[in-house]
Amino acid sequence: MTDLLRRLMRIWIFALFGAIFLMLLLVGGLGMLVLMVWSLVTGKRPVAFVHFSNILRASQGFRDGRWPSAGAHRQDANANVVDVQAHEVRSTLEDRR
Repeated sequence: MTDLLRRLMRIWIFALFGAIFLMLLLVGGLGMLVLMVWSLVTGKRPVAFVHFSNILRASQGFRDGRWPSAGAHRQDANANVVDVQAHEVRSTLEDRR
């Protein structure tokens, strides 16, 4: 008898959580549908999406794991590097003495 009650209770809890999940999914879907229709009618993007896209655009420089100014500085430093073969000229050093 207790085994039957335990199984019925598990089924009841599973059904209850399933219903709650489906209701939340339905509310979220309807909310997105209303938001989409509203933005199509008014021609404006929702403020939350505008802020989110601004944050994504601002974070593009941090994707490599470094500060954005470090990348610009590194490019400027590499632009000044010249590959030459150095050698010592002894004749000019001895002529100056």
